[in-house]
Amino acid sequence: MGIMLFNSKYNQYILIICLFFFLNVYLLYNSASTPEVHNKKDVVAHVDKKGKLHDSSLNVGKCEISDELALSALKRVKSDVCRKKIEEAACAIKEGTYHDKFPESQCPNHDHLIIDFSLGCYADSKSSRVLKDFTYKFPNGNSRDLCRKHCYRAGFLLYGLEYKEECFCGNQIFDNATKIEEKECEMYKCPGNSEEYCGGFNAVWIARTGLKKTVIPLKPKFVEKSESSNKQQKILYLLQLNGRNERQVIRFLKTIYSNQHHYVIHVDKRQNYMHSEMLKIAERFENIRVTENRFSTIWGGASLLQMFLQVVKDNLGLEWDYIVNFSESDFPVLPIEDFENLIDSHVGYSYLASHGYNTARFLQKQGFEFVFLECEERMWRIGKRDFPANIRIDGGSDWVGIHRELAEYSISETEEIPIKLRRLFESILLPLESFYHTLSFNSKFCDRIMSSNLRLTNWYRKQGCRCAGLKKVVDWCGCSPLVFRKETVSKLEIEKVKLKPSYFARKFDSIINIDAISLAESQSVPNSIDIQHPSYNSSFSNVYKKDIDGESVHIENFAKSILKLSGILESFEELTRIDVFRAHSTAPIQIVVTLKTLSGKLVQFLVDRVRHIEIFKHQSQNGFLLKNLTFGTKYEYKEELCREYIGIITNKSTIQLRIQWHPVQAITEKMDKTSPEVEIRWKTPQNAIFSTHRLKPYDSSFGGQFDEVNLEKKLPANLKSEEDCSSEYSADIVSTDPSSPNILATLHFPVYPIDNSDCHFKLTRRFFDISDSCESLEKCKTKMNLLLGFVKKIERLSKCRNISIEELCEEINSMDQSVFKSFLPKFDFFKPSAIRYADVYKDESVHMNIFGFLRSGQRIPLHNHPNMFACMKVLQGSFRINSYTIIERTHNKVLTRYDGFKCVSSNDSKHTIFLEPKKGNIHEIIALEDRSYFFDVFLPGYSDNNCEYYQPIMSELSTSSSLSSDSLLDFDDLILGNTIELLMEGWNINEKLALEFFEDQKLPSNSKEIEKVLIDEDLREYGEPVFQNLIDKTTTVLNLSKSIVVQLVKYRNVQIPKVREDSENYHENSGIFRIFLTDGHSTISGIIMENIKGLSTETPPGTKIRLSGKHPD
Repeated sequence: MGIMLFNSKYNQYILIICLFFFLNVYLLYNSASTPEVHNKKDVVAHVDKKGKLHDSSLNVGKCEISDELALSALKRVKSDVCRKKIEEAACAIKEGTYHDKFPESQCPNHDHLIIDFSLGCYADSKSSRVLKDFTYKFPNGNSRDLCRKHCYRAGFLLYGLEYKEECFCGNQIFDNATKIEEKECEMYKCPGNSEEYCGGFNAVWIARTGLKKTVIPLKPKFVEKSESSNKQQKILYLLQLNGRNERQVIRFLKTIYSNQHHYVIHVDKRQNYMHSEMLKIAERFENIRVTENRFSTIWGGASLLQMFLQVVKDNLGLEWDYIVNFSESDFPVLPIEDFENLIDSHVGYSYLASHGYNTARFLQKQGFEFVFLECEERMWRIGKRDFPANIRIDGGSDWVGIHRELAEYSISETEEIPIKLRRLFESILLPLESFYHTLSFNSKFCDRIMSSNLRLTNWYRKQGCRCAGLKKVVDWCGCSPLVFRKETVSKLEIEKVKLKPSYFARKFDSIINIDAISLAESQSVPNSIDIQHPSYNSSFSNVYKKDIDGESVHIENFAKSILKLSGILESFEELTRIDVFRAHSTAPIQIVVTLKTLSGKLVQFLVDRVRHIEIFKHQSQNGFLLKNLTFGTKYEYKEELCREYIGIITNKSTIQLRIQWHPVQAITEKMDKTSPEVEIRWKTPQNAIFSTHRLKPYDSSFGGQFDEVNLEKKLPANLKSEEDCSSEYSADIVSTDPSSPNILATLHFPVYPIDNSDCHFKLTRRFFDISDSCESLEKCKTKMNLLLGFVKKIERLSKCRNISIEELCEEINSMDQSVFKSFLPKFDFFKPSAIRYADVYKDESVHMNIFGFLRSGQRIPLHNHPNMFACMKVLQGSFRINSYTIIERTHNKVLTRYDGFKCVSSNDSKHTIFLEPKKGNIHEIIALEDRSYFFDVFLPGYSDNNCEYYQPIMSELSTSSSLSSDSLLDFDDLILGNTIELLMEGWNINEKLALEFFEDQKLPSNSKEIEKVLIDEDLREYGEPVFQNLIDKTTTVLNLSKSIVVQLVKYRNVQIPKVREDSENYHENSGIFRIFLTDGHSTISGIIMENIKGLSTETPPGTKIRLSGKHPD
């Protein structure tokens, strides 16, 4: 009985012990398979009965933070909340509890059974590595697990251990590798695991990482039309917007819009103006919506990925198959139907552009080894990362096209891999560039990737990798593409973008270059755009709107000053908005001020900034000439454009100076700098230096060099008074050459006392000029339409057979002079006395241009326009025109009749003059007022016509006079006459650079004398680029409408090897000859079809050649 009782009790104890044992096993299993910390706080993940993962928080104790990165962040952080997050994260990193533990990959290319499978020991050396793709060194922690983790992460098939601390990655063992005895790889114990060996001396032990094979994702090909029987895929277009250029966004939306798709617009939560404008758009379309959840999408921030995932979540109720994201800088370059055809042909595939090179190097370059934390709209770098095992990483572009199945998987709340990856990527820089790539490679979606983001990106990393603009938002240096400009727009040509293919391109910015957008638009919506529309060739962007941005005292004072300066007898009520306007890509950026007066009138002003710069004649500084100076407060160093367009500097501003340099000789690849060393002396109105900086040579694609000074910190206290109106400051650019320490240039700039409106008016009057104004909304719209439509209108009229030349002149006379003002040529501070010239439009049938005269008395000497009709319209100021008619022509003289003179003012009701091919065609034009301009229309164009210039033989002109065409009049360094005649003869010269070859840096009045000098000088030192505008991009044929002067680079027989060219058996008249020519900037070549007299292999390089004629069909 007692034995039975004892056995019963013993059995109960056994049962309790077993229960505790299994409970401990269960708890240990859970603690090993679930995370302990979720980024900034301790987090333990558990699974409920439904299989859903949840987070529960535990407090993290303080630790002693010694990491320099974390300490640096803590010194700079402002808020207590952000400080606490950084402290907690830094402690978790130090304790090794920051990251989750990941399960093995679900990709079919991953095989658990081959992990660490040994391939043996191989002889190795520095000169001939067995595994050649990448090398890590882990002197303190190398082990099999650590090396495999890093090689697997970068997608390599093999890893190798050698010499204790070396870890090698690769995808194959080359045939010439020598296998050696295993004991040769057992010489060194692993620093991270003393039970393992980490290779030997020149002996590498190699094993498998767990990946079966190297996978190369498919690349899309252009699909002419959908060959798939699948239904048309519905696309969710996600627009991730920043900035204030809503007109460019609307233009983009028009090209991609279809009622079959959905459009979701996310606007950065700091950009309230853009948000308000997009809400207006969404109100008009059922399939366009603006997100309610808004994020601060800083460069490289975790918020970019969080925003994308949130958009996926919020739009699961809509019917869509793909989500594709875009920025405000994107634009289609092919019809959207072509993009739809591609999507329909590859249903189920996601479009993810890879980095295109070694993944291990990509991970280093992208900063994966560091932990980042987003707080205070900044990515703080807070420590080194011990990356979790079992993750295959990839990435390349944050512009993606995600199939719905992958998108839904990415936001799953039950799947372990996407949950843990979302946590991990909260601390990764540029997370959207790699999240979907990584998620795909570690899941069943790894074989459903198209390696492309379907867009052409204008990368030029030499200029695009400028870190200065990112310092405020990230502890890292990153790269961004450049805006398409004239020099790069050829990349967008339709045949080129089809080849890759690229259905979209970036970046575009209408303020920088509207022509690139126009080209893209003409390709993406052909025959559907109105090229006559006012917005087609112009750009317009907002910079300030009162009801969005709130009141600004200094901006409002600026507007009050503009109203006062205009002379309009109205009282100021409020400033409504300020915009910037650019009539075309080469026009100056102008300021549009819109305000209301007390009488309720809407008044709009078109305002120009007036520069006050003195550039003194000087020798080149280490091969560079100073060309221009500008100032502002928000320079974008990558594009070298000031985004604070107004130019208002206050005594609390940090002013930035940009110096523009021009090389005396063409820049070569060997030259790593584009500017010299100079000194900047910042001066007060009393000419006292308050700050001095020495600028080192800078490397810029645009020739810029920068300096800045914080006025609030640097200005003397007595100059910060709001009462002081002596606020015209200056900056001297000074040579650092000890042999000639002289001032090269001086820039004057205003510093506005914020609250002193009287000072505002004085400074505004000096540094701004009202170009135009209108006093009602309707009138302002009319002017805008005229401004951008008049060129095309004249072109159409000039080609219309039913209109006479006189009627065309009447039509030109009726046009408002003010609409031409955005095309007016600017006066060059190098040559304040020079007459300025600007082409408006030209082809074979019509040529339009504008001339500007800075001073009264300046003139264009006697000349004609053979066989041409002309209309001259005075835009501003007044002119006197003296006219002559040819009676008789001899060898070098003409007998003329003086037809009298005519004075024409812009204030006259009829301010146009009509010129015929014969009567009154010889004339001279004299400005009667300062800053006078006229507009010319010539019919036909200048294709086969050249001006002839004359000088009178008689000292006193009478009704019958003789004129000589032997030489030109001496007219004080005008750009017309000498250089225009040279242009007609085929010379395309940079006049400023050409001056270096003449005494006193002044061009002779006779073009023949100029030609005589330049013909012996290297064209690369003074030539202007002409080939880029004359080569047909589709046929690579040089099309010449007139002759051009170029320079011989090389002339050789391509049938004879170079080593035999100098032999005696070389025959000049046999073989195929290729000629190489330069315009001073680029070189072209062509095959000689027939012998050219005077040209042979003996002709020295540098010989000038005048090209003319047409390419044979």
